[in-house]
Parts: sequence; structure tokens; C-alpha cells
Amino acid sequence: IALIWMVSVYARPVTAFPDEAIVAYAQGVGLAHQEDYVGAIDAFDRAVLLAPDYANAYYARANAYSNSQAHESAAASYEAALESGREDVNVYWNLGWNYYLLGRFDKAQATNEIALEAAPDQVALQFNQALAYLADGQTEAAETLYQEGLQTVADQVETARANGEEPPATLWWYMNTAASDLDNFLNCVANEICVEAPPYSAIADQSEMLLTATSDLRLMLKSAAVTLEFVNQLPADVTSNGSVENVSFAYGIYNDNRQLVDYEPLEAVDTQLRFGTVNEQQGVELDTNIALVSPDEARPLFILFDYQEMTAGDLFVMKVYKDGRESPGLRLVETWALGDNGEVSLPLTPGQQFVLTPGDYRVELYVGSTLTAESGFSIQ
Repeated sequence: IALIWMVSVYARPVTAFPDEAIVAYAQGVGLAHQEDYVGAIDAFDRAVLLAPDYANAYYARANAYSNSQAHESAAASYEAALESGREDVNVYWNLGWNYYLLGRFDKAQATNEIALEAAPDQVALQFNQALAYLADGQTEAAETLYQEGLQTVADQVETARANGEEPPATLWWYMNTAASDLDNFLNCVANEICVEAPPYSAIADQSEMLLTATSDLRLMLKSAAVTLEFVNQLPADVTSNGSVENVSFAYGIYNDNRQLVDYEPLEAVDTQLRFGTVNEQQGVELDTNIALVSPDEARPLFILFDYQEMTAGDLFVMKVYKDGRESPGLRLVETWALGDNGEVSLPLTPGQQFVLTPGDYRVELYVGSTLTAESGFSIQ
């Protein structure tokens, strides 16, 4: 989990920098905001050339390098920011993450530890540290750290709701992103596809035991995120025997009266979730994964599945992701009321005048505290 778009204020002696350096820094910030990282890096280079102890410029340049996947250069620039006097938690946070991506797990752990001393209740840092231990082959230590992170989340959720408030949206984002980080690590170990993951050669333990442990931790995080958000309990406290299988997707076929009469199957594909950032304020009104069309153009999409041993009142959650980012307008949260066993079709698109925009989609189905099924498809 990299720290994104966070502004920090920290105490340090005020240093007068040349106006040209300040202008170059401001230009770099603007270019980085526009995702022109090459231009931003060039601007930050000019800033530090004019002011060699310009810590904020080193830090901003490091972020631009990291966003460009140039993690070696990013780490060096974060280190320069530290040497220039910026020693806040944000620098250590992102430096530790880049060390992890470079496969320098011992340095990642040491750097994360410094960040955690400054922010002991920051769950994203706890999950980053757990992942660094997992990648280093220290599975038991990683499992303990993930459990501690989950307990921190549970405590923060309980405190917020006891005060009549909802937990911050970043809390769920951190949990879901930590699960995505495990997805990326799993894909690296299993398939040698190492995107947002360390180099394959840096992972000492590439055994089936590591794959199993990683899969179990991913499942634990995803299940905990759903149950803590909707029932305010850890997964162990929410039990159900219900299960879902034989998941498929299909377009609805309608007669002239717009009555559903049949389905046209859509071939399922194994889509790999990709890392994506989340806007904390996103909601249905900001969901760009669905588009309003005329009735003649609409092709409502359904998910079909079999269910067994369900109990009335079970928590049932459907989460839909497009290109690694959850589509909030397609989330479904219900208490189960369809019987114990059977088959069902649920609309993925609301109403009959919406279509999904092109991309790779993945659907997760939760029963009680468990992610019980997941499958994906692509829209061209």
C-alpha cells in the first residue's frame, strides 16, 4: 500500500530557497498532478540542483519515480529527502513500500518499523509490514501481523460507531488494497507475473505452503472488510453454512413487452485484479462503470449461481470490481430471503437502461463472513 495524495505538515527549521527552485518545485507538483511524471521529475531535478537540501522536492520526485515504476530511483530520492531533514512518517512509509517492491525485505521491515513507531495505529503500515515478512518467508510472523492489523481495524470501527460516527472510507480502502497487494504477490509467486510485487528471484520461499498461506490471508482480509463494514464484527463472530457455486454471467433476453424470457451466456474469464486508487467520496453518482443508454441499446447483464444451505437472514454481499477498482453503484448488500437451496439470477446492471462500460470485471460473493465465490468477465 503506497501513500497517495496525503499532505503533511511537520516541524523543521525554515530554510530560504532560491525563487527559481520554488518555481521549479511548484511546476513539478502541477505536472505530477496531471500524471506527467517525466516532466515532473525534470522539474524536481531542477529544484534540487538549485537547492540541494530541498527535502520536499526530493520527496515529491520520489513519488513521481514510484508512480513511474522506477522504484530504485524512488528509493534513492526518498533517502535523499531523509538526509535533507524530512523525517516524517510519510517518507518512511513510501520508502518501505519501494524497498518491498525492490525485494529488499530486511530494509523494508526496518523502515516500516520506524514508520510504525510514529504511527502505531496506521493499519496500512501494519499490513505493509506483514507483507514484507510474508515475502521474506516469515509466514508465521506475517500471519500474526495481519491479525494485529485486523484487530486495529476492529477497534477503530468500534470506537467510531460508539461515538455515533462511521469509520473513514480510507479504512476499507486500506483493507481492500492490502488484499489486492496479496493478489499481486500471489500472482508473482504462482505465475512469475510480478506487477506491483517484488522480483520473483527475490522471493526465497516459492513453495505450495506459501501459496496456500497467501491465499488464506487474502481471504481473511476480504472477509473481514465486509463483515466489519456491515455487521461490526470480526469474521470469526459471523458464521454461516451457506455456499455459492457454478457462477456464470449472461445477458438478459427480453420479448417485445420488455419481459425477461431467457439468457444469452457470457463467457467467464479469469481476470487478474489490478491495483487502482479509490476516491473516498465515490458513490453511485460518481460511478463511471455504468452508462445510461436508450432501451433499444440496453443489454442488462445478470449473474447466475447455485446456492446451498443458506439461512434466512444471512448477510449476502456482492461486490463488483472493474480493472481492480470497486464499482460502488453495483454493490449489493442484503439479508438472504430466497430459501435454503436453489439457483438464482441477479442483475448486475440496475434497471433496464444501463450497460457496463468496457473493461475487466470481477465479482465477489460473500455469505456471512466468507468470500464464498468469485469470477470475472470482460466487456469489449
